[in-house]
Amino acid sequence: MLVTDLFQFVLKMGMVIVLAVLAVHAVGGMDALKMKIAALDASGGQQGSRLSFFPELDSVWMPTITLCTYLAVNWWASWYPGAEPGGGGYVAQRIFSAKDERHGLLATLWFNIAHYALRPWPWILTALASLILYPELADKEAGYIRTLMDPNVFPVYLRGFMLAAFAAAYMSTIGTQLNWGASYVINDFYRRFVKRDGAERHYVIASQLVTVLLMIVSLIVTFNLESIGGAWKLLLVTGAGTGTVLLLRWFWWRINAWSEVSAMITAAACSLFLQLYLKWDSGDPKDFAKLMLVTVGVTTAVWLTVTLMTQADPIEKLEAFYRQVRQTAVVTPTETSRGADRSRTVKRQRRPCHTVRELVSRMRFDIRILIRHRLCHLWPDVEGRGLLARWRYCRRVDHAKLEKRRLATFTG
Repeated sequence: MLVTDLFQFVLKMGMVIVLAVLAVHAVGGMDALKMKIAALDASGGQQGSRLSFFPELDSVWMPTITLCTYLAVNWWASWYPGAEPGGGGYVAQRIFSAKDERHGLLATLWFNIAHYALRPWPWILTALASLILYPELADKEAGYIRTLMDPNVFPVYLRGFMLAAFAAAYMSTIGTQLNWGASYVINDFYRRFVKRDGAERHYVIASQLVTVLLMIVSLIVTFNLESIGGAWKLLLVTGAGTGTVLLLRWFWWRINAWSEVSAMITAAACSLFLQLYLKWDSGDPKDFAKLMLVTVGVTTAVWLTVTLMTQADPIEKLEAFYRQVRQTAVVTPTETSRGADRSRTVKRQRRPCHTVRELVSRMRFDIRILIRHRLCHLWPDVEGRGLLARWRYCRRVDHAKLEKRRLATFTG
């Protein structure tokens, strides 16, 4: 899967870079592009510049509340494919198909760099060029296709390669989504609750049928969507609020399956209610921000209530999972040089959190330890040894406080 994705990525990125270069060349180069965009902003009464890194506050297309929602809330509170706040099956497929843990880690790092830092820029340049080349277009998204089909910009003999690149990008995404969705339906539902004693061939055939069904449903949904942006905004507001439970499940032992189920159901129900009944439009910037904030608040309140009202997972299950995944623990350079056993270190430094207050203290403690740990590596001299001594002192004090709270929880 990783090799296939790499080939598809190189093919697609290669062609969109060629399109961006040709589109910029068609408007006279990068300097001419910036001058013409500035002139277009001035002539159209555009508030601020399209080339500004940050939009103007309270602009029509990006109000302050929407900008703050994107920067301060959306990245941790929403679930959407490829950017699950607490990890998910989308990226896990790539990790599991890697040769070993190191390759999986490097592949995930490369995905984040390529997906967020590299991939958008060719399309941004093409979009800016299309504003200059085709200012009369009412649908600005059509500028991409217009640039591609214009023989004065993009040569005819390259169209076949571009179509192959689009097909590669489509297959990479849709293959992930279909395999992921079929695994959810078969492994998490059908195999556990409908038919538990079936042969492997039976489950393979069932997964193939589910894959076809999901493809048909996706085509129907795609046909009824007006734009790609609308699809992403729908996913964002539908999954708003689930990010908190997905993140905290790695730190707070009290979270169980009902926490996640209630979060997913509440997020979808609240979002659909606000859009269908109150007529909040996710395409409108202000309505989108309000949708996000209200859905996050309601979903968080519901899943916290459900978590505290339902029974926790058995401690044996928690310990077995804990030993299997071995959550990251900070080991001091001194302990590493002495050959300290990592499993004992993890168990000693990573007890389950039993209260919300203890959870917050643990996360704050972890951040301090990570900073000091890196400083000790950067400056291993007298200052570094002083930081290490202070780190060890703070660790003993914080662990004593956490142990006292944990005992008070069980005895009180």
